Amino acid sequence: MRIKSLLLTLTFYSFVCHAQNSLTMAETIIPQSGGWLTFNFSFDEENVYTTYQFKIETPEGLSYITDEEGDVDCTLGDCHTSTHTAIVHWNSTTRVLGVGVTSLSSSLLTGTSGMLISIPIDATGASNGSTFTLKVKDITFIRQNGTKDHLADANFTISVGMAAKPGDANGDGEVTIADVVAVVNYITTNGNPAGQFIESAADVDGVEGITIADAIAIVNMILSSGSSE
Repeated sequence: MRIKSLLLTLTFYSFVCHAQNSLTMAETIIPQSGGWLTFNFSFDEENVYTTYQFKIETPEGLSYITDEEGDVDCTLGDCHTSTHTAIVHWNSTTRVLGVGVTSLSSSLLTGTSGMLISIPIDATGASNGSTFTLKVKDITFIRQNGTKDHLADANFTISVGMAAKPGDANGDGEVTIADVVAVVNYITTNGNPAGQFIESAADVDGVEGITIADAIAIVNMILSSGSSE
């Protein structure tokens, strides 16, 4: 699943190894028709955590795509094994989305960075141009020995509006060489760039996924428009 969400970096220190880790999101604007909240991770240690959980307090105007029971069909990143199962539930009364990923065999998450989980969000109840603050709280990663590492609660902002223009990978409103750099940075960091990155705008070559072909396509767009700033 491609990354469609907003930029947020949360930093915490493990109670066990005191290593600095981060949880990030990318893309600050989603279409009114809805989009994805995609969480990326970056760990100093590989093969440390087996499960994790967190909650998202969601304001009026935003909701999630659910079944009749309020469960959300999310997408897990490649860091999970076939034994990992996600339980994502939307409580429309309290407006809290609960996210939990478990493994019956206590399988470890793999890798040190990449996409963690992607959750579909519905913005049809919001007006174009509106801005919302969501709160991510009770963020906990659990080690194989049962030790829990906690991240601090954090607020982040999401805006509802039209999708960014094709080629505008960094979301600054223009298609320039900076967007080419953003695409290359996305590729070399395995989908975990440091700044804002709008995947839907970067994927311009007609083939799903962000590759060097998209960077070349954006270069061609710049050359054809005469803009190189």
